[in-house]
Amino acid sequence: MWKWMLFTLFPIALLIYPLSAQNNFSLSLDVDGSAGDQAVTSVNTSADQDVSVQVFGSAIQNANAFVLRFEYDASQVTYQGFDAGNVLSGTPQILPQHGTNPTYVEIAIASLSSQATVSNGLIGTIRFRTMAAFSGTAIRLVQGQLSRDRQSETLPLNLRVELQVSAAPSPDFDGDGTIGISDFLLFVNHFGLNRGDAGYDAKYDLDSNDGIGISDFMIFVNNFGSQVPASGGGSGGSGGSGGTSPSVRLIRLTQNYGDVEYLAYSPDGSKIAFVSERGNNDAIYVMNADGSNPTRLTQNYDDVEYLAYSPDGSKIAFVS
Repeated sequence: MWKWMLFTLFPIALLIYPLSAQNNFSLSLDVDGSAGDQAVTSVNTSADQDVSVQVFGSAIQNANAFVLRFEYDASQVTYQGFDAGNVLSGTPQILPQHGTNPTYVEIAIASLSSQATVSNGLIGTIRFRTMAAFSGTAIRLVQGQLSRDRQSETLPLNLRVELQVSAAPSPDFDGDGTIGISDFLLFVNHFGLNRGDAGYDAKYDLDSNDGIGISDFMIFVNNFGSQVPASGGGSGGSGGSGGTSPSVRLIRLTQNYGDVEYLAYSPDGSKIAFVSERGNNDAIYVMNADGSNPTRLTQNYDDVEYLAYSPDGSKIAFVS
């Protein structure tokens, strides 16, 4: 077994650690995951989140191996893996080596059959995950090395990406100082969206898990009615594009309507939603403004408190 491992690793070692030569290449880091090097070297994040750092190389043509040494604080982040970029064709070998004092991971990427055919490009992406006690840290690329033409080039470095603690998004989406109905309507208009979807806005992702879902709704409900410092930064719509919260007619009916407890008109006045209470169980119905096509939308709920339409009239929101 050890003979097979030695035979496999020996050619890679020759590629990575041949004769030394003067270095003529450079490296850079980027935490913006979109294509290309945006040179973004700081990011806001929180505990238990994945962080990816892209490594770009310049003047790397004809290289067939790279070695990258990263140092990091193991109490703040943990190494997750490395994905090779597109500068080496095929499937290059990736060999991570770990050490301590300081904690580091050294990544060797080598191809036995190809060389870099571009001068500049993505060498690879290293992935970390923040720890539960994350309080901010830096990830440092302290050395880079490449092999080409049977010679090695070594580059001492001190490149850093800063991981900063992001403040939790405020449920006061309209910035008026009160977490209320208008904030609820804005939240509903983004519910169900994930990062990458049209209209996704991280301000509504209260748990910062890249999706606006039930856990975010529970955070909102737990803060509903609270007073916070007014920011005046309400978005009034998707994507944080600015504006004011929509005008929605919300009416509580207390008499002369039998068992109808709450009523809400859509903003364009075309539809009516109402809550009908039967035996301490609330059910939500919707119908056209002229009374046609009444439809029951929910099973029974015990304590519906508010009912309203989303700004575009397509969704009904309620608090139970």
